[in-house]
Parts: sequence; structure tokens; C-alpha cells
Amino acid sequence: MLKKLSLQLPLIGALSIVAGLVFSPAMQSIGIGVLLLGSLLQIKERGFSLMNNPYAIVSIFFFFFSLISYSYAENHHEFWAKIQVKLPFLLLPIALANPDVISKRDFKIILRVFVGSVLLVGLISFVNYVVNYAAINETILHSKPIPILFGKDNHIYFSILLAFATWAALFLYWDRDSHHQTTETNRHAELLPENESRAGISASPDLMPRNEVSPIFNLHKRTEKTILLAAITCLLIIMHTICSRTGLVAFYAACFAAAVWFVVEKRRFFHGIIAIIIALLIAIAAVAFIPSLHNRYANTKEDLSKLTHNQNPNYYSITMRVEALKAAKNVYLNHPILGVGEGGLIDEMEAEYTRQNSILMKENRHLPHNQFVQSACTTGLAGLAIMLVFFILPFFEQNIRRNLPMLVFLVICFTAFQVESVLERQVGITFFCFFYLLLPSKTVQ
Repeated sequence: MLKKLSLQLPLIGALSIVAGLVFSPAMQSIGIGVLLLGSLLQIKERGFSLMNNPYAIVSIFFFFFSLISYSYAENHHEFWAKIQVKLPFLLLPIALANPDVISKRDFKIILRVFVGSVLLVGLISFVNYVVNYAAINETILHSKPIPILFGKDNHIYFSILLAFATWAALFLYWDRDSHHQTTETNRHAELLPENESRAGISASPDLMPRNEVSPIFNLHKRTEKTILLAAITCLLIIMHTICSRTGLVAFYAACFAAAVWFVVEKRRFFHGIIAIIIALLIAIAAVAFIPSLHNRYANTKEDLSKLTHNQNPNYYSITMRVEALKAAKNVYLNHPILGVGEGGLIDEMEAEYTRQNSILMKENRHLPHNQFVQSACTTGLAGLAIMLVFFILPFFEQNIRRNLPMLVFLVICFTAFQVESVLERQVGITFFCFFYLLLPSKTVQ
């Protein structure tokens, strides 16, 4: 009984994590704990291969480098708050050090739950947008986000999750072997010797015994394809109506990367070019005919006009971000090697705003909305180097040409990092770290 439970704990924990990304930070924390416990209980059977997992090593190194900055961080209270939020960089690599703790079949279940969770929140938020159609469209013209359920100021992070969830649904729809998996799993279990079958042992880490297959997802191929197609359609509609600019740009950046992937990997130059043209036409048509997107485009033009004409930047998103980057630049130049330490950036940025005699109101004096810049400011050049390693490493350690999901994930995150400090909040850290550690060894066919 205990062995069966230990085999199920990693999946249960992972499902809690992906559902918690949109529903509850507590679910994320509980899920990480359950996943870690399940992984530790399986060390005897599966081993512990942390040192053979470069993705886990760089994640842990990032955490400990942040921890070391305590020695020169001035605001220790804020420091410990930041370190607590960054704990997934330590715990998830240990939990996922052995990729086999999550089978490929379980990974597809995780993707389904992730897509379903994002879709549910998106649909409810979309209904709220439709009900308050005129009022919300008016607020967009004043740089206000469309309200997203489950979380204040969560619209940017939700848009990132939405971008990847749409691609995840596409990968599941394209998956060639999903409809064969249950049949092959059951057949494999029948071929095992009786004592191994009863013990729940499989000769392959990706083919698990019948008693580990969840009947919830044991759908007929045609039924699942229909459901996924409906989900993809809904996600695309939601993305082009209530999604923030960050998620939308990240999604289309991933579309471009995928088109290039088809040209290079599949040698389908014509298909790749057609895909890029279709994506561009859809984007242009969406801006022209979808009111919320059209208003967001108009607001972006006005925002950029304030920037180019050196007008008052207050309450204009892009212009305020530029002001924040100017202040962050000076903070970094004053601490180029080690940075100001975790937790010290708030005070340093405020001091820099004051030195510059910034016309930004106090409520609009934000930290740099750029993960690379923020990492450089807090942990210096070395911290920035580690951040770049996150994205460079897969091209050396993983044959990314055969792992389109990993490529799409990296492009979405890299794009989002340019305009948001994603790794400064629990949802962003958990999302990035969880899928960054899983995707190199788990993909769809």
C-alpha cells in the first residue's frame, strides 16, 4: 500500500502545482512538498541522479548564489522574503533530479490538467469581460488590465500561462502516440511475470501498470481530439480578447520560432513561410476587429507617443517601464560585480529615483520590469550570467531540434523576461522551474 502511494505522490504533487498556478499559491507550495516527498520515497528504487542533471544543477546554483548575497544585502527582512519565494529553485531540482519520477504518460496528464485549469479561469474571466464589455473596453484605453479571476495584478502572469497552455493543447492534439498509450500500457502489464505485475514493476519507466492509469483520461482518440480542438479554439479566443500584451507577444514569438523549427527540422520551407504569413494575418485582423485588442493597440500608440515626446510618464505602462530601466541602469553601474543583494533593490531604486529627480509619483516608481536587468541589479554580472545559462544550456545539453515543446517554452519565457521580472513572484518561479526541469526529458511525438 505504501509503495503504491509513493508511486502516485509525484503525480499528485505535480497536478497540485499546475492547478495552483492559476488557483492558489498554497496549492503550489503543497504540490512541491508532495512531489518532493514522493521523489524521496522512490530514491531506493530509482536512485538519485542530481549531479547528472545539468538543469537541476543550474537551478540550485541560482538559488544558492541568491542566498550568498545575504552577506552584503542591507535589507535582511526583505532578503528573507525573497529567498522564501525562491525556494522552488532548491526543492524542485531535488524532487525532479530523476526524470523517471514523472513518466511520459503522467506528463501528458499534467499537461491536460494545466490546460484545463488555465482554460477554466480564462473562460470565467472572458464571461466577466463580456458582461462588463463597455466599461472594461474603456479602461483599456487608460492602461488598465482586463480583470483576471484568482489574483490581484495577476494579468501578466496569467497571460504567460495562457500562451504556454495554448501551445500545450496544440502539442497534445498533435501527439501521435497518445491514443496508443493506454492499450500498450495494459498489454505490457499483462506480459509481465505475475510477481512483477503484482508489485507494480514495469520494465520501462514510461510504461506503467494498469493500476496506475487514471480512468479520468482514458478517452477515445476521437473524443479527446474533439475536446482538445475545442479547448484550443477557446484559448485562442481568450488570448486575443483578454490577454495582456506580454502573453500575446510571447505567443506569437513562439509561433515564429515553431515556424523556423519546421523549416530547419522538417525541411518544410513552404509550410514554415505559410505559417508565418497566416500568423501575421491573424494578428493584424485581431487588432483591427477585436475591440479589446484594438483599444490596447491604441493605448500602446499613445503610450509610445508620451515616450517619444518626453511627456509625463505617470500611469503609462511602457513609459514608466523605461523610467524604471533608466534608474536600474545606474543601480547596476554602481554595483556591477555582485549587485545590491536580494532584497536590497527596492531601497536602491527609490534612492536612484530621488537622485534623478524623477517626475514619477511614488506609487508609479516600480522595479525594473525586466528579469535580466533585475537579476543584474540584485546579484551583479554573475547573476546575469546564470540567468543567461538557463536559456543557453538546452542548446548544448539537449537536442532541442527534436524537442519543440522545450523550444516554445524557452521562447515564451525569454520574451516575457524582457518586459516582466517573472522570477520575482511565486507563480512565475514555480511555472518556470517546474516546466524547465520537466520538458528536457518529456515531450510529445
